[in-house]
Amino acid sequence: MIFALWDLANFAKRRGRYARSNQDNPMRLGWDERLPDHVVELLSKGDILLTANFRSLGSWAIMYGTSTFASHVAMYAGDRKICHAVPGPGSTIEPIEALFGPDSRILAAKFEGADPKKFDAWAAQNVGQPYGYMLVLAKALGITSGRLWPYYRLEFFLDAVAIALLLDIPALLFFGTPIFLWFAVACNSLGLSLRTLALQSA
Repeated sequence: MIFALWDLANFAKRRGRYARSNQDNPMRLGWDERLPDHVVELLSKGDILLTANFRSLGSWAIMYGTSTFASHVAMYAGDRKICHAVPGPGSTIEPIEALFGPDSRILAAKFEGADPKKFDAWAAQNVGQPYGYMLVLAKALGITSGRLWPYYRLEFFLDAVAIALLLDIPALLFFGTPIFLWFAVACNSLGLSLRTLALQSA
């Protein structure tokens, strides 16, 4: 909880790992608010657009939980349009301006070898598909439990313990024993155990 709040404060102020001065942050090369027209003109179908919205709590949660610097991915569909998946409409095609905003940072990346014809076929097949809420939830649980090890950080475990201790105050007062703390430790231990087994069998 303490680590999460500290990261959230850095996110709101665009400092720390979110700062442009952080050489490990590829989004430092992105554009704030909108992409200039000359950059859009250089895009081809299938090129990647990474975004971060510094006013969105959901954007921060994604970047904090996945240890990344972007919270959303879209693909350029040509004619100043993008193809992306959003809550509600699901996979959809919208004007590229849907990514623009006063608190947005956008990084455009060329997708070398992209085939426009294959992209059109892929877009036609995927547009209209519902948003993958269950996939997002499964990934979030996998990360916080340690099962998706590349994304896991010690701060997740320490925050879980801090939250569990706060929730356990009534249990300690009335029953003399913690409840949520053991659950938090058990979930993280299970994730670490599964990771160890996976490494041993590899």
